[in-house]
Order: sequence, then C-alpha cells, then structure tokens
Amino acid sequence: MNIEIKPLKKAIAGVLPYYHIEAMIDAMTKSGVFTITKDLECGTISAYHTASGREVFAAIQKTASQWIYRHHTKLFA
Repeated sequence: MNIEIKPLKKAIAGVLPYYHIEAMIDAMTKSGVFTITKDLECGTISAYHTASGREVFAAIQKTASQWIYRHHTKLFA
C-alpha cells in the first residue's frame, strides 16, 4: 500500500492517558474505515482513512502513561 502523508490543516491536539488513546483506536477500528498502524515499542500510533490514504490521527508516547495526540477536527464529532 502506498500511503501519501498530507499534513492536517485543522487538528485537535492534546495529552491524554493511554486508556483514552486506546478507546479512540478501538472506535476507529470498529468503524472499519481506517487503517491503524501501531508501534508500541517505539511509542507511535497512526490512523489513515482507507479510501483517501490521508492521516487522520497520530499519537506519540510522552511518558509511561501519557500520550500526545492530534486528530482531524471532525473525527470524533
């Protein structure tokens, strides 16, 4: 799969505990519309819209329990 990464023009960002990030990933997985890539060893998670290939969610581990995230403004609206 060839993924084109385009920056988000409008995004929501913040810091959340991992269980919140996990809930977001579960919701995106259940929708069946997103491709999720997780590398917990490196502390990164990304989600791409399957049809367009556009990144809509990204998270990076800050501490053992805190993650910095950003997602499209309409993703969880």
